[in-house]
Amino acid sequence: MKMETGCLGFHRKHPKLSKLIDTDGDKLPDCIEQYISDAMLPDTDGDGLDDCYEAFVLYTSPTKTDTDETVFQIAMKILTRMV
Repeated sequence: MKMETGCLGFHRKHPKLSKLIDTDGDKLPDCIEQYISDAMLPDTDGDGLDDCYEAFVLYTSPTKTDTDETVFQIAMKILTRMV
């Protein structure tokens, strides 16, 4: 059985969170987002990755465009998770 990762896997593990208000539609509930990013912007730092993906898949900050990784390193993380 393949283990689900990312926001979809997170929401399946925590189904009650998927029912909470998500103003910007990035799959990160406003009640969490108020502490780690901007609840009105799906991509708070404007780097092309939504806040939920950065926080729960890449484990990087959704408020910093470069969190000790290059764009190439982040892209490689995304690509390796898709395979």
